Amino acid sequence: MKSTERSHIVHVIDELRIGGAQTNLLVLLREMKNDPSIKVSVVCLFGPGELDRDLKELGINLKVFDFRREINRRNLLSPMNQLRKYFVVTRTTHVVCHLTWSRFVGLPAAFFAGVQARFGFEHGDVYLSGLLFKLGNFISQFFAVRIFVCSQFLAEWFAKERWVFRKKIQVIYLGVNPAEFRPMDSDPTFRRELGISDSTFLFCGVGTLGRGVNKRFDILIHAVSELIKKEKDVGLLICGDGDQRSDLQKLINELGVQGRIKLLGTRRDVARVMGNCQAFCHSAPFEPFGLVIVEAMLSGLPVIVPDKGGPSEITNRNLYGMTYKTLDVRSLTTAMKDILENKKRRSDLISIGMSHAKEEFVVSRYLRDLRRALRLDLRLLLVVEKATGGTGPSRNVVGTLNALGKRNDVQIELLCESFDSSEPFTRAKNIRIHAGFKPKNSWGFLKNIFMISKFMRKSDVVYVPCGFIVASYVSLVNLVFRKKVVFGPNVSKIPFRKADSPGVFEVGFMCDRWLEASNRRRDHVREHLPEIYKDRVIGLLHAIDLDKFSPRHRVEDFFAKFGARTGTVKVLHVGRDNEPIKGVHVLMNAIRTLNSSLRDKVDFLIVGNMSGETRKIENEFDNVKFLGFLSGRDLSTVYASSDLFVLASSWENCPFSVIESIASGVPVVGFKTGGIPEIVDANTGVLVSGIEGSYHGEDAAKNLAEALHRLITNDNLRNQMKISARKMAEIKFSEDRLGHEITEIFSSLLSREVAACVE
Repeated sequence: MKSTERSHIVHVIDELRIGGAQTNLLVLLREMKNDPSIKVSVVCLFGPGELDRDLKELGINLKVFDFRREINRRNLLSPMNQLRKYFVVTRTTHVVCHLTWSRFVGLPAAFFAGVQARFGFEHGDVYLSGLLFKLGNFISQFFAVRIFVCSQFLAEWFAKERWVFRKKIQVIYLGVNPAEFRPMDSDPTFRRELGISDSTFLFCGVGTLGRGVNKRFDILIHAVSELIKKEKDVGLLICGDGDQRSDLQKLINELGVQGRIKLLGTRRDVARVMGNCQAFCHSAPFEPFGLVIVEAMLSGLPVIVPDKGGPSEITNRNLYGMTYKTLDVRSLTTAMKDILENKKRRSDLISIGMSHAKEEFVVSRYLRDLRRALRLDLRLLLVVEKATGGTGPSRNVVGTLNALGKRNDVQIELLCESFDSSEPFTRAKNIRIHAGFKPKNSWGFLKNIFMISKFMRKSDVVYVPCGFIVASYVSLVNLVFRKKVVFGPNVSKIPFRKADSPGVFEVGFMCDRWLEASNRRRDHVREHLPEIYKDRVIGLLHAIDLDKFSPRHRVEDFFAKFGARTGTVKVLHVGRDNEPIKGVHVLMNAIRTLNSSLRDKVDFLIVGNMSGETRKIENEFDNVKFLGFLSGRDLSTVYASSDLFVLASSWENCPFSVIESIASGVPVVGFKTGGIPEIVDANTGVLVSGIEGSYHGEDAAKNLAEALHRLITNDNLRNQMKISARKMAEIKFSEDRLGHEITEIFSSLLSREVAACVE
């Protein structure tokens, strides 16, 4: 059984036991397994562990080796060779090594297996500190693209203590799921179970009580004891277990504070414990990051942390929490006393601490940064002359950019001459705009070539949505880089080609995929291509901003300011009369026919730049109003305030005006031609015959008038169609739909078959 995926990521880890590295791995696996473009596997080096079951429940492929004997004998070649074979057989594209031995063995194995994307994690392993381990870190770094650490503190420590070049190290802050840790109401039963008074101010601490990673809870216990001696009504809850627990309990008993300080052991309900405390304290002298501090901040607790290590980075010294001199009981006692007595300071820290944690240390941001670092996101270069609205091709460019700007799996470099700064894509975090590309400026030829070359080199796919000149530039540069290239629906054919569709040269040699905005146009283009190139042509409907074009923007009597009457049915047309195919002359004849019987019941509103010849109808009828060119909010209000939309074109591919009407909840009347039947069905409007080839037939105006008459005089049918129109738009023309479909097209060019069953 095989599946199509773009990447196969193998995570290599020493052991599958509960720990920080393993928790980080599980967070990654939960998110990555939902990405259809990624296949995820895990390799464990030192036999099965307690987290095997978790991986199986997630449906993750797990390969367990047991290299303990080889590692004890310092025989690394045999594990390396076995891992190399595994990477080759499973067609691994990315290797991520999560602990020290994983880096020592996994990174060289990936290198010799030909895996290009090789990464490591360092979590602050202070035990493996001998000369051989420093040499191991020094050597293994040459097999890694990057080694990730969770704080600037750890980066500096790792570079200094483990002989790793600083440029090889990349800081990516860890993240917490804010849904799991949030402020809670105090639970009275919780305190009663522990025998603690409701009035007692509770501090809490969380961490292991082991001797190896010593969190120094003794410092915290002494500080709380000092506050109790000063007759402060305080208590302390410590979540965690380990072989220091008996010693800490002995200390508590000796200080005589066993009624106020409780060792709760390992807890599955840490969020509940935090929700019943008033402040959080951390006392570890060496802490690379301190994920539990972020959990406390998200739980609405002020935090008190040492002034060294990762915790002080989280709180930015005293900005988002309080710091004290590391391992200094007096300094910690002072900070705790300040939190206890200064209600305003405590309230401020809760507010700004929670906001800071949600902005900087949530899991979604962590995964976004990590995806970029692992090069999992599709890297797209989009080249266009103008990224502004107005014409149909320009609106398609803007709509595509807005759709892609909502994606978290695509990174986009946009080359253009100009752009509309009011559009949402200009604020998207995954789009970087580079103005200055001027394809029609012959003097800027070399500059244009340089700009495309600079960004094409680092891209996976290049997309040209419109413009043959732009497409020619991209094709020329691609002779060197050989990237995957997609041309959009408004890239025209070679100018001197007599046929009305692209041929073998454009579809077969200039690009890898050619997009058309309707299936009708797609089929027409395919008819003129050899069989081997037909599948390169794909139909992809446009999309629009459904918030911008919505029935919510309807304003009753909006058209009164244009001279329209109250109580009439408002029929809207948006377009131009620059060529006969647009059918404005047919529409004018249909209006004349309708006005012979419905003049008192209907007003016609015409939006767009019309010629003087067309505007002469205003002299004939007072119910025809020309509104001129409109855009932005004015245009969306005009759509939503209308009752019907009419389009008289004899050919349209995928007209935005029809989509905007449907999205605004306005039924459409038009002809059965081009891609319009793919937008309008019997529930959202009326399409009539009257087109012969690509031209209007003799009955075109008559048929159009009859369809308009039917809907103008039937309020119930028109209202039903309004509801159906909006529902259809939400399904077929949303930017989310376009973003998903076009990303799938790009990804399909990079995908390859990866074995679904791993040995």
